[in-house]
This record gives sequence, structure tokens and C-alpha cells, in this order.
Amino acid sequence: MQDFNAEHRALILKHARLHVRSQAEKIAPEDVAREVEIMLAQLGAKTGLDPSTIEAPDAYLRSIVKHAAGRAKRRKTLISQVAAGDDLHAVSDDLAALDADLPPLPSSPTPEQAESHAALEALKSQLPPTDALVAALVFEDEMPTVDAARTIAELPDEIDLARDRIIRLAESLGVSDAPKTLPVVARKAAGAPVKTPHVEEPLLALIRNGDLGDDIQAEIGHVARCADCRALLTDGIVERRSVVIVAIEAPRTSHHDLQKVAEQAQARLVGRGSGRWTAVVSAENATSFKETLERPEVSGVSRIAAGTPIDVPVEETPIPLRTSRARLDSVPPVPGANVGIDAAEAAAWAQVGRAPKKKTPGPHPVWTAIAVMAVVGATVIAYILATRMP
Repeated sequence: MQDFNAEHRALILKHARLHVRSQAEKIAPEDVAREVEIMLAQLGAKTGLDPSTIEAPDAYLRSIVKHAAGRAKRRKTLISQVAAGDDLHAVSDDLAALDADLPPLPSSPTPEQAESHAALEALKSQLPPTDALVAALVFEDEMPTVDAARTIAELPDEIDLARDRIIRLAESLGVSDAPKTLPVVARKAAGAPVKTPHVEEPLLALIRNGDLGDDIQAEIGHVARCADCRALLTDGIVERRSVVIVAIEAPRTSHHDLQKVAEQAQARLVGRGSGRWTAVVSAENATSFKETLERPEVSGVSRIAAGTPIDVPVEETPIPLRTSRARLDSVPPVPGANVGIDAAEAAAWAQVGRAPKKKTPGPHPVWTAIAVMAVVGATVIAYILATRMP
């Protein structure tokens, strides 16, 4: 499923963003997108799902995104339990139950879904490529006309005129009450993806910038029919960076030492309640970071676990609202401020819960002696002062 996720990554993110926006979810769409990828990988591992058997990827991803949002919220709850000091064995059990909650396997499109898909394709085939793209953005992707206008750098009035032309053509083809019917048809549609090669980024950039000339009409028509290309048009190729999530248990007084090691490894450290921390460290620095923390004289860590490397998205403003992309900082983002790491963090804490606690070193004997002498001295002075008072 790894190749399937990579091929449809922009489409997965697009559906996640649409779901979060339409349902007013209080969760980052990137977390939902990550959960979709995890679910698909789990389906592949547990059921032997062959991605080549997914006949309508766009429709299937649209159908499971709500399930992914529910799982993503449950992962957030697990992280809150860790921060609240809950028993990590219980967190591990909850995580196992969450990972066992999988969506239904994909099935062939129903006759109604296939008919809806064919109706949309027939409509777009009779429209000029630019109008077909507007139809796809407005009805299939459920974009407000102002957002569709921003996506292809057109005036909103031009999008409204194109929408009127689309509705008139749909009604001439027998679609009654097209303004209400077309969105319903689009939501039901499920069909095979476009097999011709995807449109490359330089041409997508021209479309984004409003260059809809005659020489790229074929490419515009392809984008109108290809859900993956449309996702790349609107959501772009999201930059990613490989990081490792490290869960750490240590005495509460270890924060200064942990922070020092994190700075040396260019990692980000965040507290997860009393005596618990999570670190995000680049994959190339993860091994040395963990080995350093495991040295008792460095931080007094009692339990630590590092997950496998994961690719996290680089936060950026959606393409239609900007002209350039933000670049990744020199260090990974802070957990909680970034997205897509909850699953890896929950798994790391589950590993910590299964690990035996190490004995943390006590205070050095010399310092212990000094502390005892100080207490004894203070007691003697207090006694003398008390006996000499009139």
C-alpha cells in the first residue's frame, strides 16, 4: 500500500481538508490524511488488500475519510491520557483497540455510482476544457465559486458565467434542477481513474496562474477528469521530512539535561505531563540522540522508546492563497504544533509502557554528605539560639 499512498497523497490530503472544512472538525486535516494512510497500510497487512483491486480510488478515499477523522481524534485522546499521567499499559490496550478498528474493504462501484460517474464524464466531454475544469472544481470538489476562481486565477464573475453555462448544458442533457442535482450526482459518482499520464507541475503552475491558453487545452481537459491532478492543482505536492518520534520517561528534574541533549541533536522537545517528554528528531540524528539519553549520567532516563522513521508534512499555506512555498526549518516542528505524528507518538508510548524501568542514579555521595552536614549544622545553630534566648 505504500506505493498507493504515495501516488494518491495529494488526493488523500484534499479529501481530508474537505471533510474537516465541511464538518467543522477540530482537528488538523493533515492528521486525518495521515490516518487514511495508516488505515490503508493496516488493511493491506491484515487482509492482503491489493491496491490494484481498488477500482475507484477517489470514491473509496472519500468514503473512508470520516472513519479516519474519528481515529485521528481518538489518537489525540491517547496523547492526552499520556500527558495526564495515565498508566501506559492502559494506553497500549487502547491503542491496540484503535488500530483494530478498520474501515470496510473497497468494493466495485454500484450501478448507481457508475451511472453518476458516466453522467459527469458525458457532461464534461461536451464542455470546453476550461468549463469542464470549473464543473469539476465546483460540483465534484464542492468549492465555492470564489475559491474556484482563486484556484485558476480567474475573476469570480467568470466562474459564475461558466457555472451558468454548465447548468444549461446539464439541463439540455436531461438533468432536471441541475443546480441541486449536479452536486448530488457528483457525491455518488464512482469510476475508474484516468489512465493517461498525469499533468506535470510546470503545466499545473500555468493553470494556477490563469494561463489557460489554447496550447494547453488538452492538459486542462485532463485535469478536469483526473481527481489526482486536480488535487495536485489545489493542494500541491506537500513537502515531507523523515523524523523519528521518541517517548521519554525521566525524573521531573531532568528537563534541563534533556533540553540540552535535544538542542545538540537539533530535536524539538515537548513536555507530556509530569516526568514525560516527547521528542521529534530527524531520522539521521535519532540513533545518537537515543543512545545519549540512555547513558545514566546524562539525564537519568528510566524508560525510553523510539519509533520507526515517518514522513511528516511541511506546514504551508494552500497554494491558491500564495505565490511561493515555505521551506522546512532546520529542525523538525514541535509536536502539537505540527501534524501527522500522533500515531507514531502513541506507538512510542506503548513501547515505553512495555519496557522495564531502569534504576535512575541517586545523588552523588559527596553531595549527599554536604546536604546532611548542612541540615545538621542548621539544626545545631537553631538549638543554640533557642537555648540562649531569655
